[in-house]
Amino acid sequence: MSKFRNHLQKSGVLDLVRETDSHVCYTGFSDSAGQWTIVLTNGESVWKIGLQDSDVEDLPAPLEQLRECLENGNMQVLPQAGGKMILSLPCPAERVDLDLFELPAAEKKLEIKSLVFSLAKNVLELQKQVKEYKQQLTEVLKQKEGSKHESLMPDLSGKGGTGKSLSRIKKPAGHSLINPSTKRRKAAAGVVFGDEANND
Repeated sequence: MSKFRNHLQKSGVLDLVRETDSHVCYTGFSDSAGQWTIVLTNGESVWKIGLQDSDVEDLPAPLEQLRECLENGNMQVLPQAGGKMILSLPCPAERVDLDLFELPAAEKKLEIKSLVFSLAKNVLELQKQVKEYKQQLTEVLKQKEGSKHESLMPDLSGKGGTGKSLSRIKKPAGHSLINPSTKRRKAAAGVVFGDEANND
């Protein structure tokens, strides 16, 4: 990857597609010419501009501001005489007007073909992302549902926590289970007289 293309990639101005004023505007990079390309089409005609590294440096606004205009569709298409279009980008630093020239029939077909395949690629990528997000959402909902059921179930096992099973509570010898702090009293046997003891 060339240094110029890498710079454009990091700035986020490549492979942008937006609709404005009944036209589709999209950006790319020409490896053969080493240019950042901005293309405009109404589905029938195609207008294009190619910018070299030095051309981008001479623009009155930074790439970040150009990206914001292109991403948000904040642009204006101005038809001109002689098969030319002006793409006007109202950047905060300064308005940028780009002259796009109409392509001949042969080049027009190639550009429209490139646009169709680029859009198809983007759609497939979006579909893949949506499928992954749905799978992640399903897993999260399952986990939350499982946690909800577990929190509603009482602990009857007697293991851990404060819910101890009565069958596991051991009482000290001679103590009451109902009131463990008191000992069970033996029933009184009465008074044993001497004769009764001898008779036994």
